[in-house]
Amino acid sequence: AKMTAQPITVTLTGNYSSDIKMYHDEPLLLVVSVMNQEAQENSRWNKAADRMLNELEELLKAGKIKQEDYDREKAKLTAGKRNISSVTVGSPGKPWTSLINWKMVDTRSGTETPLAPKMMVNPSSEEVAILNEKGYYSAYFGIDAAEIKNKPAGVYELTAAVEGEKSEKLRLEISNEVTPAIIAGSEAMLLKLGQYYWHLGNGEKTIEYAGKILAKNPSSIDGLSLKGDGQLLQKSYQPALETYKKAVKEYYKQNGANSEPPEYLTTMIDYIKSELGQ
Repeated sequence: AKMTAQPITVTLTGNYSSDIKMYHDEPLLLVVSVMNQEAQENSRWNKAADRMLNELEELLKAGKIKQEDYDREKAKLTAGKRNISSVTVGSPGKPWTSLINWKMVDTRSGTETPLAPKMMVNPSSEEVAILNEKGYYSAYFGIDAAEIKNKPAGVYELTAAVEGEKSEKLRLEISNEVTPAIIAGSEAMLLKLGQYYWHLGNGEKTIEYAGKILAKNPSSIDGLSLKGDGQLLQKSYQPALETYKKAVKEYYKQNGANSEPPEYLTTMIDYIKSELGQ
């Protein structure tokens, strides 16, 4: 018997894009997400049918339609409702992230090149992905700069497959140049590297890159936020709290007292206060 494909949609991005150009000494952050698009669409369809059923009910109550017309339309709408499937991927002890099948192909030669990204610890994903109309799971992986250096410069296509369902191709262009000094020292690149180490769970390196940003620009909100993230990784709650508060203060200074600080900062401050019992 022919197996019907599981209703799984897999997406893959690299450095938050589907088309990446990178230098030969840059790390790459990969994000794989799984969801059940079919269930989501069917859920939207059913909700629309429910709205129409409510409208029919109102029309009947107001005497604007006859009972038999109401019954006929109601039967049609009810019969047209769609089944919402649920797929479970992974199991305790065998997480869904371990079932990802990676593929990296050199577009010039068509040859496959080995790819074994490291699983990142932040943010973590649950072991079991329950893909119904609400299920959406993402996992983060990294290829560090040393490994990118080992890949010949060129254009590659990357895919990630889960349970036989493949993502769209991710285009990756690796330059034969290393990062020019002016870019390497830029706030954007320092932030990117700092965030890579945060995803990796390395608090020390996260703080080191935050420090480099703040040495250039002491009022950088990104730099302060990154520093707080690194301190939190090291479980230095009180220093992290001070850093996040400083970032909020800086935000008000730059955007005016009536502005809304980033939700991330206020969430982190509340989280630490609850951890410290404040």
